[in-house]
Amino acid sequence: MHIGILQTGRARQSLLERHGSFAGMFERWLAERRPGLAFSAFDVHEDGFPARVDTCDAWLITGSPQGVYERDPWMLRLEGFVRDAAAAGVPQVGICFGHQILASAFGGEVVQSERGWGMGTHVVEVIERRSWMVPGNVALALHVSHQDQVVETPACARLVATSDFCPASALVYPEQRALSFQGHPEHSRAFASDLIELRRTQGMDERAAERARASLETPTDEDVVAEWVLRFIEEVRARDGSPR
Repeated sequence: MHIGILQTGRARQSLLERHGSFAGMFERWLAERRPGLAFSAFDVHEDGFPARVDTCDAWLITGSPQGVYERDPWMLRLEGFVRDAAAAGVPQVGICFGHQILASAFGGEVVQSERGWGMGTHVVEVIERRSWMVPGNVALALHVSHQDQVVETPACARLVATSDFCPASALVYPEQRALSFQGHPEHSRAFASDLIELRRTQGMDERAAERARASLETPTDEDVVAEWVLRFIEEVRARDGSPR
């Protein structure tokens, strides 16, 4: 299976040198769960879009330092790409900004939340079961780094995970063959820690930074989410008659 990674931004140079690109993080996260996966990365934030929506078997949309509401031309093009891929039956998975751009593309609303920064490890409750949710966790702990949130869920989406801090923590779009998470299953603990330090130097409240650092002691469920994502893609492709 060939997964296309739509990069919607680039990490700060210091983070890039230590942890690699966003696409590299996703490749490492998924490749060890399914040997033989192929990946291609596209810098859509620099207008480097795939030639066709069916160039790859599935699309994964990354996080970004920008906000969906900025409405840059490449974001508008990406929303069109998302809708076209959905119409063509190509499965899509969004993470953080990817979660938000999917919601925006399908009629939802994203804002910079007055709740402020979500950093560290957050736990969300799974409220709707799906066949691809194996193993069957009732909660997920993931690293997070966001101050934007989906505040209006598209009518075509189903809420599958929630928390007090981020009510729309995970969404599935059954007819559009899309799945998204606000949390970052691809982030290592070291990367999450470096992000907290970066936010602290940029003015994040020191007490909030300390709470975020302490939360990194919580074990995370990136293995579970990887299995869910891959099973989701495989299930969509099997249902639509595509070879695995």
